[in-house]
Amino acid sequence: MQVAINDIIILFAFTPIVAVLLGISNIKVPYATLFLSVILFVIVPFSAGFITRTTVIKNRGLEYFEKSFLPKFNNITITGLLLTLVIIFSFQGDIIIKNPTHILLIAIPLTI
Repeated sequence: MQVAINDIIILFAFTPIVAVLLGISNIKVPYATLFLSVILFVIVPFSAGFITRTTVIKNRGLEYFEKSFLPKFNNITITGLLLTLVIIFSFQGDIIIKNPTHILLIAIPLTI
C-alpha cells in the first residue's frame, strides 16, 4: 500500500517539484525528460504490477497469488534494488561527491 501511495504522489508531484528545485540551482532539465522519467519509472511498473496481479488472481486465485506467486520474486526484487543502487553509485560517484547540493535537491522531493 505504501508503494502504491508513493507512486501516486510521485506521479503528480515529482515533475513540478524537481523542476522548481533544479531551476533554483540553474540546472536545465527539459520537462519532457521529467515526464518521461515518471512514465518509465512509475507508470510502466505500476501498470505492469496491476495487470499481473489482476491476471494471476483471476486465473489462479488470491491464495495462489499471495502464497506461491509473490514469494517467487522476493530474492529477485531485493537483488534488483541492490544492483540498481550499485550501478547508480558506480557510474555517478564523481558527480555525487562533487555536487552534494544537487543531490540534496534531488533527495527533497523523494523524501516528501
